[in-house]
Amino acid sequence: MITDFSEPGFEYFLSTPCHIWDAVRYHEAWENSNLGLDKATLTRSFHKQLEIIKSKGTKEEKENAIRLEKQSRSIYFHKL
Repeated sequence: MITDFSEPGFEYFLSTPCHIWDAVRYHEAWENSNLGLDKATLTRSFHKQLEIIKSKGTKEEKENAIRLEKQSRSIYFHKL
């Protein structure tokens, strides 16, 4: 896993075991970190970070990044 990445919001991925990563929890962590709730910025950062994990993470992290992408495209998630 990338441990020196300083992108806003990435702390969630560093501090949470990848098998319990959750898109909603990521957004809650973003809000709790006072990073603002601009949907475009949050969504762009989320997807950029998933791409980084998919290219540089462990096999398990890559699989969970793909799972999060699917979760973020679900109808339920977009209604939040």
